Amino acid sequence: MKAFRTHLLIFIFATAFPHHKCIPLMANILPSIHYITDVNGLPNYTVYKIFKDSRGLMWFGTFNGICRFDGRSFTHFHIDCSKPLNAVTDIVETEKGEILFGTRNGLYIVNQPLQTCEHICPQIDYVNGFGTVGHTLLIGARNGLWQYESPEKAEAIKIGNNIISKGNTINDITDDGKGGAWLCSNERLIHLNLRQKTLKTFEAPPQLFTGYLRNICRVGERLFIGTNNNGLFAFDPATASFRPYINMDCPVIYDLYSDGKSQLYVSTDGNGAYIIDTHTNQIVRRFRTDTPDFPLPANAVYTFWHDAELGINWFGFAQDGACYNYYRQPVFQIYRYKNFDTGKLTVRSFCIHDGDKAIGTREGLWFISESRDIVHYFTPEQLGGRIVTNIQYFGGYFVIATYEKGLCILNPKTLELHHLDQDEKLRNGNFSRIEPLQNRLLFACSNMGIFVLDTAFNIVKHFHSRNSELPDGYICDIQFDLTGKGWIGSMDKLAIYDPLIQTIQSRDFPEGNYTH
Repeated sequence: MKAFRTHLLIFIFATAFPHHKCIPLMANILPSIHYITDVNGLPNYTVYKIFKDSRGLMWFGTFNGICRFDGRSFTHFHIDCSKPLNAVTDIVETEKGEILFGTRNGLYIVNQPLQTCEHICPQIDYVNGFGTVGHTLLIGARNGLWQYESPEKAEAIKIGNNIISKGNTINDITDDGKGGAWLCSNERLIHLNLRQKTLKTFEAPPQLFTGYLRNICRVGERLFIGTNNNGLFAFDPATASFRPYINMDCPVIYDLYSDGKSQLYVSTDGNGAYIIDTHTNQIVRRFRTDTPDFPLPANAVYTFWHDAELGINWFGFAQDGACYNYYRQPVFQIYRYKNFDTGKLTVRSFCIHDGDKAIGTREGLWFISESRDIVHYFTPEQLGGRIVTNIQYFGGYFVIATYEKGLCILNPKTLELHHLDQDEKLRNGNFSRIEPLQNRLLFACSNMGIFVLDTAFNIVKHFHSRNSELPDGYICDIQFDLTGKGWIGSMDKLAIYDPLIQTIQSRDFPEGNYTH
């Protein structure tokens, strides 16, 4: 299966290991690397597959069955056969949310509530791998190719006349990006037209191969094929040509995975794991026992999966369980777009609507629309005020509050800027916070009280200390709770706006609890 996801899981690295498995406790192992073995939860120390389901739970396929990890503990699922028949070869989730996995004994489905597994579709023998093409789930097995429909039904797609020949074995599957699939058998590469159920075979030149084709992965238009005895190959469908690819000093390619863009993740049985950029055809990262910042416990890597979103690398090993790294990328990044860099700005406020960004600074306003490739700067002279204290989207506009010169509105479609100057107080006030109420009214806090505007930006109410219990002085903030009540903060007091009677009260708050 070529598409996995994962999330950050935290658990304790146990330091007691059986004598026949040695994970080095080296002083230079970084604290962000974590190891899992059969000592602290896995059913077995040999890990073939690592998979994340749609609920965010992690699954490990091992030489002794399958387990699930929820971030705190492992759950084992009983399989009604013994080693080595219960060795898990691949894991997949169906569109119905069923967890299926392949073994040497065939196909199984997980019953999570009962913590058991059921042998299904007994006509399928020794599952090697899964592949998804749109809504179709394909199963590659020793006795051919199967299209899975339900636990009771799987349809055979005929590969060859002799179902027991080694040419009929399907070792791996990947989609072709066009509604079909590529298959690799022991000796041949096969293209499947799924709609017509027709096959086209491509024979690997005998002078290139002495073993068999083990796994396959598509990146763009090219296919990458791992073998059991001749390393990694590339196949160009346009020219139907095979060629040796990058040499990783190991003939056995155990697993391949792609991020769907340019990166190829390669596991070798003896020389670690690699990240290859298929655009430049260069190795960009190596993982081995001697990797300074990420030392593996062994170089026999059976699976390598990279979570591009979180920056987590997962590895499964022949005899050393699994390991992964914590999320180590910065949680926050400075926003940049092309030559625009907020790292050079003193940002006071921002608002994002439909991808458009209004960014207020101490020296004017920036408007960014990446979808329209717009970067536009409004000077303090255009705004009428230098410091932008707050921005909200309301009534189809970005409403901009300034410290010195009132409010203005920006049309994000036309980039027209208008000042709200229908009232001198509105035009010259020092505004700190603007907040919409149910997208019907806009409350603007200032040094002259609170202005309430409708969607046409008409003033419908002006609250101040003479017509309400609003405290004197600068009104700093207003926040609306789920009932619609507005909690108002001034420099030294609290007040509350009641939308039912449209009044502001402050007498129910205790005196003397707030200081400057």
